[in-house]
Amino acid sequence: MTDQRLGFAVASEGAPPLLLLPVAMLAVLTISLGFGILLPQLPALIERFLGDASTLVQVSRATGLLTALYMAALFVFAPFWGRLSDHWGRRPDLLIGLAGLGATIIAVAFFETLTAVYGDRALRWGCAAAVTPVALAAVMYLTEVYAGDGSPVDCAGHRGRLA
Repeated sequence: MTDQRLGFAVASEGAPPLLLLPVAMLAVLTISLGFGILLPQLPALIERFLGDASTLVQVSRATGLLTALYMAALFVFAPFWGRLSDHWGRRPDLLIGLAGLGATIIAVAFFETLTAVYGDRALRWGCAAAVTPVALAAVMYLTEVYAGDGSPVDCAGHRGRLA
């Protein structure tokens, strides 16, 4: 049987999907690693794209903008992915988001301009917006439905483990 809201198979009637929490944790870890691994290398990458005439101010500004793009993309794309998640279920959104994230991480190796990196980062974090809120929503739904009374303490505990 499949829980329509989650999109994950349920072992028996009334039992929670056993793999939901580990899958959600792994998905959020993947997003965090995708953000954190490139962050220390970002100034050197920007200097390479700007060339010899780059100044510290230009590099700092571009690094800040590329970093801020994550929150901006999350703000813009999360409602879109939330509506799709309510319509299709959580699993397709997680899979599409992770596939898009992987494709954009590979694509950055082939870029030659800073403008292309801005586009890549916007698309990458647009895909990340499919994963992070949907994973949190799936865990909240799981807590409300399967963890007894769905009290704020239960919800906060599960959400804290995911974060």
